[in-house]
Amino acid sequence: MNLSFTICDDNLEHIKDITNTIEQLKLGYDVQVNSCTTATELLERLEKAKSCKEALPTFVLVDIQLPDTDGIELGKKIKE
Repeated sequence: MNLSFTICDDNLEHIKDITNTIEQLKLGYDVQVNSCTTATELLERLEKAKSCKEALPTFVLVDIQLPDTDGIELGKKIKE
């Protein structure tokens, strides 16, 4: 089974730490980790994947404070 993660955080050290943790704990799954640093970039990637009929990430991990919005509002936009 494949699991894909997209991390949205403006702190590159957090992205690195989360990526390392995911890769260490993959528990036999094939794991792919992508990242972005703004809500705008994340929403663009998700829209592109939908329009191209590509697989969406299994999990999206979002920082609560991003430069262009907060994680709560971003979560609402993703849910739409």
